[in-house]
Amino acid sequence: MDIDGVALQTKLDAIPMFQRAIIFTMQGQIVTSTVFPAPSVGELQSIVAVMEGTPEAAVDTGICVQGDYFEVQSFTPPIISGRRGNPDHSEGVGIIRGTHQDTTVFFLVSYVLPNLAPRVIPRALQFFRENVGEVDLHIPRSQGHRTSGWLRFGRGSPGGRPASGGSRGSRNPL
Repeated sequence: MDIDGVALQTKLDAIPMFQRAIIFTMQGQIVTSTVFPAPSVGELQSIVAVMEGTPEAAVDTGICVQGDYFEVQSFTPPIISGRRGNPDHSEGVGIIRGTHQDTTVFFLVSYVLPNLAPRVIPRALQFFRENVGEVDLHIPRSQGHRTSGWLRFGRGSPGGRPASGGSRGSRNPL
């Protein structure tokens, strides 16, 4: 793998919304990390297992990063996210699966309030695409995800209607 981990770490350090950031391979090899000490190979492999498993197993197992347990709240591979804590002090986590050349790579970010998943996950996706590799957001409809059309086509089909065929677009005067 020819990713410059030091250069990536410098870029990650420049994004203050990322509390923790770890880029690692399917085998648990760390490419770069802003977390010291870095998570163990076994911990990273358990995150990979959650990512590669079923939604039910992900919710049951959760995600553990440096001994901190996160409940999985959203399981839409190649992205999963979760949260730990209480309303006064909480931390979110997002994991993105992508590829660099022919290698599967994972990008884990955590974030604290006032940052939330709708802001952090798109920024993490942008970072991954610009600096690491590709992320395939297409989810086949056969998997039964309601959002598969949205993920495949963005905000709607080229005709301006929602990709899911919902009625919301028909009420939009634009």
